[in-house]
Amino acid sequence: MKKLIVIIIVLVVSFLLSFYAINNIFLAKTPKVNPYYFENLSRQINLSIINIAQLFKTKNMRINTVVNYDNPAEIPDNFFKIVSKGVSAYEKSPNEVYLRIDKGTRYKIKEIKLNNGKVFKAIDLTGN
Repeated sequence: MKKLIVIIIVLVVSFLLSFYAINNIFLAKTPKVNPYYFENLSRQINLSIINIAQLFKTKNMRINTVVNYDNPAEIPDNFFKIVSKGVSAYEKSPNEVYLRIDKGTRYKIKEIKLNNGKVFKAIDLTGN
């Protein structure tokens, strides 16, 4: 009976580990390894630490990391995900995304008109 419980625990742990690896370490469920895995992992760990610290925050406790950034220049580099060469993005919320474009990156701001008449601006990173 003890061996059966150990086997079940090992199977569950191995399943969870493989599920995590498929979704985080490998790109699009292929054998290609995600080159930004460690950057994403460090960002997730930092955000988890911030969230845990917020749970235990009291008036007398001071947290060194600021969660709500009013100035985009204050956002730490590890919060940004690399989108393409010279461009990284931080999604504060689904409606609020900050882009960081490195000096020398070629881009254009284009206006796109939809069929329903709405016009919005988009960043074209092709450099043309």
